Amino acid sequence: MKAIEVNEFARQVAEQRKEIAALKTEQEAVFAQHRSRAEVAAAIEHQIAHLEALGRTTMGRSLQMFAAGVAASPTILHGVAGADGVARLDVGPLLAAAVGIDRMREMYLAGLESVPVGLPREERKKRLEEISYALETAEQIEEWLIEQSEAAGHPVARRPDARASVVLAPRDSR
Repeated sequence: MKAIEVNEFARQVAEQRKEIAALKTEQEAVFAQHRSRAEVAAAIEHQIAHLEALGRTTMGRSLQMFAAGVAASPTILHGVAGADGVARLDVGPLLAAAVGIDRMREMYLAGLESVPVGLPREERKKRLEEISYALETAEQIEEWLIEQSEAAGHPVARRPDARASVVLAPRDSR
């Protein structure tokens, strides 16, 4: 009979740990993707419109300089070194002017399918809260099962990453 109890405690703890692992995996994935695919697509459209405007301005400035008899080139880029001393030059406006925004959009959107669908910002925030609550609950159940196993004389080792706030929580708060 004791072997059945030991196996049952071990099985229940193992099931809780599977749930905890799944929640942590989902939490990491949701946390890592700050924007949904739709939000990325919208950001691309905004960026392309911005680059197009800058490209038109740069080309227009060059045309005015040519008209004034001054040598000009929209391909001469000026940049300022960042805090790390590395100059950064944005060729996006020139690219938008040279290849056109439709081609630029195609280039950006060609890789969009590789971006996970993800969750919109508000749904992401809500899901992270739900996962956090579910994880807290699953870890509390795991700890309760471990304590029950210990009380029955069949200790089960805690996970190395078990949170101290759960393990050391007062018994009446579980």
